[in-house]
Amino acid sequence: MINIIGVVTSVNPVKKTRTGEWSRSFTVTDPSKFEATPNGTTITCFQKKYPEWLPQVKQHDVVILRKLKIAEFQGELKATGFSDKLRWAVYDPNTHWIQSPIKGGVPEKEALDDGLSYEFSPYWEPIQDSAELRYCRRIVEWWKLLQEHRDRNVTTVQCFGAARKQHLLISQASPDLPPNGYFGCTVEVLQKYSNNAATTVYVTDYTSNPHVFPVQAAWCPPELSECILQCEMWDGAHTIARIMNPGEYWYLHNVRAKWNPSHYMEGKVNLAEKISQLDETKLGAQPYLRALLARKKEFEESRKSPASTGSPHIFPDILFQDVDQKTSFLTCTIELLHADFHSQDGPFIYVTDYTFNHNLPATVLPVDWVHSLDYRVLRIKLDDAQASNSQDLTVGSLYTIRNLRIYRCVDTLSAYGRLGGEDRLITPLHDLSTRHAQTLQRNKEKWQREIMLTGLSMSTPPLDGPGPRPDVSTIQQALSSPAHPNMFRIVARAVDYFPFCLEDACVLRCTKCKLDVPPSFKACPRCGDMMGAYSRWVYCLYLRLRDKADQEITVSLSGKECTLLRDVAPADLRCDSAAFNKFFAKLSPILGNLKNVHQAWLKNEDKVVESPQMFFSLERWKVGGGTGYTLLSCVPFEGS
Repeated sequence: MINIIGVVTSVNPVKKTRTGEWSRSFTVTDPSKFEATPNGTTITCFQKKYPEWLPQVKQHDVVILRKLKIAEFQGELKATGFSDKLRWAVYDPNTHWIQSPIKGGVPEKEALDDGLSYEFSPYWEPIQDSAELRYCRRIVEWWKLLQEHRDRNVTTVQCFGAARKQHLLISQASPDLPPNGYFGCTVEVLQKYSNNAATTVYVTDYTSNPHVFPVQAAWCPPELSECILQCEMWDGAHTIARIMNPGEYWYLHNVRAKWNPSHYMEGKVNLAEKISQLDETKLGAQPYLRALLARKKEFEESRKSPASTGSPHIFPDILFQDVDQKTSFLTCTIELLHADFHSQDGPFIYVTDYTFNHNLPATVLPVDWVHSLDYRVLRIKLDDAQASNSQDLTVGSLYTIRNLRIYRCVDTLSAYGRLGGEDRLITPLHDLSTRHAQTLQRNKEKWQREIMLTGLSMSTPPLDGPGPRPDVSTIQQALSSPAHPNMFRIVARAVDYFPFCLEDACVLRCTKCKLDVPPSFKACPRCGDMMGAYSRWVYCLYLRLRDKADQEITVSLSGKECTLLRDVAPADLRCDSAAFNKFFAKLSPILGNLKNVHQAWLKNEDKVVESPQMFFSLERWKVGGGTGYTLLSCVPFEGS
């Protein structure tokens, strides 16, 4: 996510998408982009409920846009403003402040997810005389001088007429391009599926587009997953599609790029006019086909030799512990823990191979079947035919999953999986003597030994009285354990916190140099980051915990794996009282009267600490040459 300030060069009207969301796209530029691309960068914004929450911009406005998602392909940048992230403001050069948005009776802010999530407002208010507003003033002056120079030296000729369809690569296609997303393309047919009304044809020209749905079918080479355009052929084009065959080259004249309900780009063709098959042996008058064949040759030469399986379409078998930020597809051998086919967000399965990975969530669900499996469970969403193909899965059985795509959550960066396509990709592992089955069994036995060594049990028995649970460790056991990483559950209470003032629990950090920004600055002076593009608020908060044996341990609440503060975004707590109140509401059940104790210490007074006992889940990590502990979660101790 980034923040930008720029001049609006063109604006499209507000429209409604196929999924019922409101959308507006426009282009912005600034001095860094104008020489190379005068029209600038395309911004597409979405809102689920209120069109008034979309940026209210017109040509030549200077606009502030915060928390945009940026994607780059073929040397071009495109940005998206999502309904629960984008905040915006339009600068008024006359008042040197922001223009008041036209709200039309809609609320200024509202709790998202039907009131169940955090409160959000799309309207951004910068600080008076901030670097943002000073930069807006400079952009206004730059644009004004630029327009005056143009008016003196350029004669404008207005031409009227319909925009012509262009021949585009798949990488260049977009529903936002004139005229109305229509274009022509030269492609190779890879696969097709027909029914009575239409034919779905999968085509490629060996260029990638991040907006297409990554194909995960067995017939698709993994390197081509984002280079394939799904085209729905209707009416006259449906008749032509029936004679298309995989491996043939075709020119498609009247393709319309559009967004499907899942916000992926696909093509639609109705007319058979000018659709023609191409002959790769006659390239003299076919420069587009000649270029396609050159890209195909380069693609084939760059592919690695097939794995020992003999199939280029099978991804390597990877353990969860080896999944990193670069992993996109994999095959895995797993045990099925749970299947949920009635979720509102779609069917899910939860699986494990019993190996530890910090990129997996600490806790996927607060239920018994994930007990002691922190950072070992992968949630997989089932799309397309995978939901119906998976209805007969048995919890506790072993399976092989092919072509599993790994995604990362934007807010937490935790990994989750998606499985799509028409092929059966989840198959039972009947032969338990195979290498993969034996590896999973060894990892399961290793996990069971670790659980026993750390004093944790395989299940969570109910409390019979005020004593600690059998799966609870002491602080002394946590401090003396040699294993890194390792997880513990302790019964303790908070007796202190750092920093001394909770309003200082968030610090401004530069994501470029990884250092904290000095308190007197709003952005990193070391990196020359005048606009604060690299500056992010992060938590820097520690608790001192003490158990009944008077042993103490210091734990950090700063990691993304801490569930306590997961839905409370870090912010400038000294200036944002609403953010502080939400933050303190999360902490107060743990802290007891500690805030009052700190206030008493400021007056050189003594006050007895009164805080409740809690179950704390901790994780032990190597930090430099020492050891650190992170708070994962906490729940009340019923016996306190």
